[in-house]
Amino acid sequence: MDRLAKVDIKRFETSVRKYVKARQVFESEKLAFTKAAEIFFYLKEGENNHTFQISDDETVTVLKVQKTKISWNISKLRSILGNKLSRQVINKQYTIVNMPGLIAYLKECGVDPNKFKSFITVDESVNVKQLEQLEQLGKIDGAQLKGCYQVKLQDPYYSVRTGKP
Repeated sequence: MDRLAKVDIKRFETSVRKYVKARQVFESEKLAFTKAAEIFFYLKEGENNHTFQISDDETVTVLKVQKTKISWNISKLRSILGNKLSRQVINKQYTIVNMPGLIAYLKECGVDPNKFKSFITVDESVNVKQLEQLEQLGKIDGAQLKGCYQVKLQDPYYSVRTGKP
């Protein structure tokens, strides 16, 4: 039985070595592909996909994907939209960080709003779909929002798909 265990261990370790080597080769090829794709799409000026035939019955499409992240200045957005519209597009999430303290305090009555707020944190986010809907309804103008957000381009990545011609 000991011999069988040694054979299994050797087979396993050999498999792991092959896997590690294949992964290293893959990472090296991926890096070379990414650099070539960056140069290619840079030279294509604004295009983000390229399709070509690799055999009689198969094509390859390389797609450049570059996502964006929008960071909102919520206080500026609130001041531009006013209270009524901002309540429709700004989501608030309240988190009680000290429930026993809050309960004890509320039992005392005579609730002071400032003291109550010290027990919670508020996370705010923008409901972009609601904001777009208000723009479509004509309640706000997209130009109003200038300066209320910052668009950050994330690093691009490249998607490769095969298919029939």
